Amino acid sequence: MSDPWPWSGDTPAEKARRVARSYRDRLEFADPDACARLDREMTRLGQRWVLPTVATYTEDDLLPADLVADYAHVSLKAVYGWRKRGMPSITTPDGIRFRFGDVRRWLGRRGA
Repeated sequence: MSDPWPWSGDTPAEKARRVARSYRDRLEFADPDACARLDREMTRLGQRWVLPTVATYTEDDLLPADLVADYAHVSLKAVYGWRKRGMPSITTPDGIRFRFGDVRRWLGRRGA
């Protein structure tokens, strides 16, 4: 039997995060106050990955891997894994960079 998971490249941790974010989104719709309380508690516990991300970059900004990881709420290892699986990157004198517009499209295709 094939795995019905629609994002075949996801690690177990990425799968768990997608599931958790789905539940969070439903809670926000059903009970915004309870969701806000839970968001505050998760932030206090250092688990900001569950919160929606607001982009502060332009489409053409070149980001280092750590900022991509921070934006996507994943590890650096996940970002470099995405790069190996085809996420566009640019080699600059300062190291590997990721164009923010490419990152957004990559995540959009993955359903993040």
